[in-house]
Amino acid sequence: MGSGSSSAIPKDQHVVVVGAGYGGSQLATDLQKGKCSFSLIDPQEFMHHCVASVRTVVNTDYAAKCCVPLKKVFGKNFVQGKVVKVDVDNKCVELDGGKVIRYKTLVLATGSRSFMPFKSNGDVTTIKEYIEKVNQVNAEVGKAESVVVVGGGAVGIEVAAEIAEVYPDKKVTVIHNKADMVAPGYSDAFYTRAAECMTELNINYVTGERVSNLDELTFGVCGEYVVKTEQGNEFPAQLVFRTTGVTLNSEVYSSSLPVDDKGRLKVDDHLRVEGQEDIYAIGDICGTEDPNLAYVAREQANLVYANLAAATASDQTTKPWAQNALPMKIALAVGSQRAIGLTASGDLAPEPHIIGFKSRDLMSGMIWESMGLKSP
Repeated sequence: MGSGSSSAIPKDQHVVVVGAGYGGSQLATDLQKGKCSFSLIDPQEFMHHCVASVRTVVNTDYAAKCCVPLKKVFGKNFVQGKVVKVDVDNKCVELDGGKVIRYKTLVLATGSRSFMPFKSNGDVTTIKEYIEKVNQVNAEVGKAESVVVVGGGAVGIEVAAEIAEVYPDKKVTVIHNKADMVAPGYSDAFYTRAAECMTELNINYVTGERVSNLDELTFGVCGEYVVKTEQGNEFPAQLVFRTTGVTLNSEVYSSSLPVDDKGRLKVDDHLRVEGQEDIYAIGDICGTEDPNLAYVAREQANLVYANLAAATASDQTTKPWAQNALPMKIALAVGSQRAIGLTASGDLAPEPHIIGFKSRDLMSGMIWESMGLKSP
């Protein structure tokens, strides 16, 4: 990091970061602390702290916690807009309004989209709009007597647990298309504790069934629904949430840069895009064998920043990205009073530790503090 008036990266080496999710915002924070020249570009005026969004369905106070105001954090270095073109030859990006921003180094961190309010979907660009959306969904949860969550991964379990904890009289069902709870490859102890949590919260967690009538369902709005599965079962519900169907925000790069069979950018071991010396990728769109986690995106951002700074210092060398080197395989918040953590070695982490780390405030305090603000 730079000190005094010096910059960790020379001022004439402007860094453009496209996408202000966990990775892009962390990199911008590093660049700001290092007194570097940079632009952070995103269509939204806020960084969506989507980890905490699962609690918004039962607590509207969490809507504000999910929205870190980017202009307040980064000032003139933040540019609100959508990048529509990456011009590799002329080393610039073009925004939807026609504005062109030149770069010495480009970092793509465009992330992914899914269903609101759990993940940005491109329709909401202001904090006011997001809070309004949360208030609408929250009211629907309050009215419904039965809720079905389509998708039993981490987000699905966390959403169901929030509802069941606050509204124990509601009938909550989770439908998961995999045989194992959450995801395959975890320990028996993990699956046992996960099943115990579902029992304690009176959640009906259904495995090995795929919903067949998604097109007939309206998500997040009360009605009289019947959720049907390919296995022939039917689940009546007054409210349905979907936590599957994540789509990469690949439009800006897919036609001009190399992608893998999943639509992610192909990168080398330093997270540089293949064939490009000055373009990097981090987060969900980065083609490494890591899970799509906030922690991964933030650590990738820190590595890219450290390597950019090291490349300008004659006495430092750059470091490669270590894939699948996470201290934790998963930290699952099961409401505010329960949690399951699995270490890299396959052991269950002490539950009180994971409750304090994640379940208590869904990491809101930590995220806001890391960006120089206090969580509301």
